[in-house]
Amino acid sequence: MTIVIHQKIKVLDTETTTKIFYPAGTITDDQRNQAIQLDEFLKKEISERIRIIEKKMVLTEYNIDLYKWYLLGKWLIKLINTQKLVRQTDVETGVLWRAIWQYIPPSFSKINEGEFTDKNSSKKNRDYLHLSYELAKFEWEDVRWMNQWWFWLQINHTPAIIRDQRIFLSLGKHIKNKIKKINRDKFLKILKDLSEDYKSGKDSLILKDQEIDNNLNEIISKI
Repeated sequence: MTIVIHQKIKVLDTETTTKIFYPAGTITDDQRNQAIQLDEFLKKEISERIRIIEKKMVLTEYNIDLYKWYLLGKWLIKLINTQKLVRQTDVETGVLWRAIWQYIPPSFSKINEGEFTDKNSSKKNRDYLHLSYELAKFEWEDVRWMNQWWFWLQINHTPAIIRDQRIFLSLGKHIKNKIKKINRDKFLKILKDLSEDYKSGKDSLILKDQEIDNNLNEIISKI
């Protein structure tokens, strides 16, 4: 997919914005028109979506950072599944995220938890749009236990959990049942123990659901 990038440049000490097409190279008229069409759609749609999310945030009892990125992720899933100009490969390459970031206001992307991870990154496990898209694949009841966006960031740096969703779901279940309020130190200890137990994808993929659940129960019971 070709996208429009609005790039700021200086001409004779005057800053102006020019429209370029990404990736660079020769494009057809159809590709150009589709890129412009998608850009116009995103500009209007993202503004409206942010307004809706921020309105919901005023009324919610949930953690603001985690819930707002979850809501945005739900919209991203809908966008990818219904917008004809967007393909799944645009998600995998990160091109779609680059097109969208241009219209995410700084006030929205600000994280109140003091997290300094780059929000707009070429690495999937660091780009907040990609992380919100992955988060929203779960039901809210399966993720709300994290309470902080920070927890989701740490999970995405733990390959064992990302490779096998059963570990994530079991992790949430046992934390909810055994730990009234999880703090960062305890959570990092849990992730460290998980990484040691599941050093490769095969370690968990060959196990039955009950075996994984029992293992998670044992790890969390020690905390």
